[in-house]
Amino acid sequence: MQLTIKTKLYSLTVCGLMFVAAVSATGYWGIASVQKTSAEVAATGSAIRNHIEAGIYNDLTRTDTSAVFTAKGDEQQNKVEEFAQHSKLLQDRIAKARDFAMDPASQSMLDSEKELSEQYIKAGDALIDAIVHNPSAAPGLLGSYLQLYKDLQGKIEETSDQLEKGAKEAELSAAQKAARATNAMFVMCGMSLLMLFLGSFALVRAISQALSRLTQMIKNIAEGEGDVTINGASIEIAGDADLSIDAPIVMING
Repeated sequence: MQLTIKTKLYSLTVCGLMFVAAVSATGYWGIASVQKTSAEVAATGSAIRNHIEAGIYNDLTRTDTSAVFTAKGDEQQNKVEEFAQHSKLLQDRIAKARDFAMDPASQSMLDSEKELSEQYIKAGDALIDAIVHNPSAAPGLLGSYLQLYKDLQGKIEETSDQLEKGAKEAELSAAQKAARATNAMFVMCGMSLLMLFLGSFALVRAISQALSRLTQMIKNIAEGEGDVTINGASIEIAGDADLSIDAPIVMING
């Protein structure tokens, strides 16, 4: 079946719209991928920042406990309050780091760290209470408190290494997804331009051939050669030309 010029124009327009839609979809996918990975990198950075602060507050609680041993009166009470405040901040920073962590390994380690920090703070509260109200019982609680402090400090260092590893993996993943999205958009744009160029070239060629046949038909009519019949979408000129156009029936006798 021979396609008319009108059909070819419609087909080229539809193809162009399809390619525009495909390019737009590829661009949306690329932007969404980059946004997602960027959010993961930012979240991992926030987790690392909060976890670093958790380590600082853990050291401060140890300092507060030592100060309670040596301080007296109001100064001792101030140190007790500082221990309670720093303990609360310690737990808060660990919880926030857990919320921001993206990789399952870091999340699991932070869950364990949270449980250990609760045990450490509970032991610290018991030790400080003994120092203030029953000093003779404090030495018996000191050993377990210091051991929990060391365990928590080691756990914090271990989790920090895992968070840094997760941050590097997130950055690498973001770079790879951005590169894939960029390549996909370039490929789609290139294919679209190529197909539209080929379609336009074929259409222009078809129009040029039709015009050439029409020119030849008019020339034959002017020279009085043969019979020309135009019937609907078909033109016949003594077997010399055939052109598809929309026109009424005309009979010309040479």
